[in-house]
Amino acid sequence: MNNPVLASFSILVFTIPAYYFLWRSLGAKTAIKIIAILNIFALGIETIALMTGFPYGEFSYSNSLGYKLFNVTPWSVGLSWSMIIIGAAAIGQRLNLTKGKLFLFIVFGMLVTDLVLDPGAVALGYWNYANSTGFYHVPYSNFAGWLLSGSIGTALFMWLLGDKKIAMQAAYSLICILGFWTLVAVFQHLNIPAILGVILLTISIFTVSGWVFAKE
Repeated sequence: MNNPVLASFSILVFTIPAYYFLWRSLGAKTAIKIIAILNIFALGIETIALMTGFPYGEFSYSNSLGYKLFNVTPWSVGLSWSMIIIGAAAIGQRLNLTKGKLFLFIVFGMLVTDLVLDPGAVALGYWNYANSTGFYHVPYSNFAGWLLSGSIGTALFMWLLGDKKIAMQAAYSLICILGFWTLVAVFQHLNIPAILGVILLTISIFTVSGWVFAKE
């Protein structure tokens, strides 16, 4: 999917469950605030990383993800990043995790999702790293950077969310992302990302569907 229009359209379609059910759960004002701040944060840290190499390592985007803001960062990056946080939060709340455990769950969920997503994106030529050694041509500094940015983004998200609950259907966006990148990993013969993707998909689907029961 190296067509920029098709890639951008797919990302927009994937966002629908996360954003719609966030709005249904929290109301328009709070949902828009959370979506806007998460997108601005994601685009900001991606732009810093592209210009300085921190915190992910030196990398660059191709033109496959559509229009680049200031000719640097694809506009769609924030959408994908925010979908992962919202989806992981919906699943974590479904499990009735405490706030501390929910924070760790979201951050860990983001990291493991990137272990599926990033190798596939590099294989498709969406972006590439100056240092292509590491995990399927993704440097380990990228995953350390995801821990840092994911922790900051999750803390910001949880602060904005407060004690409010998100409808579990918001996790459908994350399931779509995992499904897409798991298929990419399978067809690109990325064995470990493919196995991780299948495991994450199974856990996510079973949790959202109620097969994994939350504690009363």
